[in-house]
Formats: sequence, C-alpha cells, structure tokens
Amino acid sequence: MTETGEARRRAIGAAKLIAAAAAVGGTLLGASAVSRRLFERPRRTAIPARTTPSNPIVAPAPADPSFRLASARGKIEAYRQGRWTPIQVGEQLALQDVVLTGPSARAVIRRGANTEIEIHEKVEVRLDRFTDDSTTLDLIRGKVEGGVARPGETLEIRAGATRSSNEGVARFVISRDARGAVGAAAKVGTALFSAAGQQVHLSEGTESFAAPGKPPSEPETIPEEVLLSVIWPAARGEERAQVKGKVRPSSSVKVNGVDTAVRADGSFTASLALREGANKVEIQAEDLSGLTKKVSSVLERRSKGPTLETEPEALWKR
Repeated sequence: MTETGEARRRAIGAAKLIAAAAAVGGTLLGASAVSRRLFERPRRTAIPARTTPSNPIVAPAPADPSFRLASARGKIEAYRQGRWTPIQVGEQLALQDVVLTGPSARAVIRRGANTEIEIHEKVEVRLDRFTDDSTTLDLIRGKVEGGVARPGETLEIRAGATRSSNEGVARFVISRDARGAVGAAAKVGTALFSAAGQQVHLSEGTESFAAPGKPPSEPETIPEEVLLSVIWPAARGEERAQVKGKVRPSSSVKVNGVDTAVRADGSFTASLALREGANKVEIQAEDLSGLTKKVSSVLERRSKGPTLETEPEALWKR
C-alpha cells in the first residue's frame, strides 16, 4: 500500500470514530436531559419588577366605621380626657365619648351609611362600642331616636337596666327620665324592649314603659292625640300654688319651660311662685313619638288689703 492510501485509511477511521463518539455522546446528553426533567426541580426564573402605571387604579376605601357628628343645632359638647369640649359638624367621635346637648339643642350622629342616632335636647349619651355590624349606646338621660337602614345591622340602646334594639330595618325611640324610668316606642318597623328579665316586641306605632326595676308594660298603640289633663287651682292670695295633671307615663312634661317629673302612673305636680295679679301658666306634654300638646291658664293671686290695727280700749273711753 502506498503512503497516500495509508493516510486515506487513517482519515476514514478517524472520521468513523468521531461519528460513533458523537452518537454515544448525544444519547448520553438526551438521557441526562430527561433525567433532569423528571427528578430535578426547575430553576426559578427572575420575575421582573412591576412598573407603576402613570395613572394607577386605586381601590375605593371602605366606609369609615366610626361615629361622626352629622348635624347639630344649639350647643353640643363631648366629654373627653376629663373635660367637656364643644364639637362641630363633621367631627369624628371616639368610643366612650359622652355627647351632651344643651337646652333646645338637637344633634344627629351617624355611623357609616346605615346607622343614625338623633339626640334631643338635654341628653347625655355614651358611645359604648361597635363591631362590623352592631352599634351600642348608653343613654344616661333624655331621649334619643335610633334608625337602622339595612337588614343585618343592629343598634342597641342601653338605658339603665333596660335594653332596646331593632329587628331589621327600623326606627325606634328611647327615653329615660331623672327617676330612671324608661319608655320605648317603635316608629318604623319592629323593636325589642327588655327590662327585669322580660322582653316585649314593639310593632310599628306601639310603645311600652318600664319603671325602675320593673318589667316592661304590655305594648300599647300610641294615641293620635297627646294625653294631657290639668287641674288648675282656684284664685287665692297665697304666694305659691300647685298645678296637678296627668299624662301617659312615657310622656315628658314642662311647666313654664321647666322639666317636671312624671310619676309611674302618669301624674305630675308643679309648685309655682305667684306674684300679685295675673300669672300665666303654660304646660306642655310630649309623647315618645314627638307629638306635643300645650294648655295654658291664668292664675290670679289676690292682693291683700291693708292690715287693720285695733285701738287700745283706753282710747275709746276718753
């Protein structure tokens, strides 16, 4: 064999060897790749950071669950950190704040969009606590009117040892006088009223009354006209006179603008100072639903004549 033929044979052998090696290597690489897919965890690829859009879409904030003074008329104060502080419409109120309304004042407190508390004059009420779907107030004195506009939410008003709350969508009134007697009435929907371990259901247009330590009375329909009867004293010469009358036990009474206590049977008595001559007296009664009735009269105090002094007997014998 020539030198040229020997070189060609060696080249062909080398090529076959390289091809065989390549085939074996490809098979090994393929097997290795399959093994990795079956038994090895894939590597985490880097996640590119999000870019902030030029006009981001912001989700609306949830409704504020706290209390807010929605409207006010007259002097409204809150007891905070050991002192009374005037509060303004729109101001947020914290739990345990005590809200006080002055004479002829009115205020409305709202929590969210579905719970509202209307506070009448001369009222003290404490914002006790709340959860996502319930609100609790403590009525110290006076009259408040609560409303709930959505089923599933609850407003409870505590007054002394009594408890009152709504059943579904409702509006109800609670009143507590200076003696601790409590009246409850449902204006819209149904309310629950409990005292001394007993509970009554108040349907729309009915009311109940609980004397201190006593269970609630059976619900009665609120009369269309306010009950107010008065016994006026006759003309007299004394400096004071007593005016007596009767209302429903849950009503409030003012005599010449002054709050007058109503007894458990609905009777009341007012002692009035009289000046000589004509004295106008006006009496106003207001029931739980807010209806009022006024009556008036003029009490006459007769003036006393001059005091006559008797002459000594000796003068007549002169």
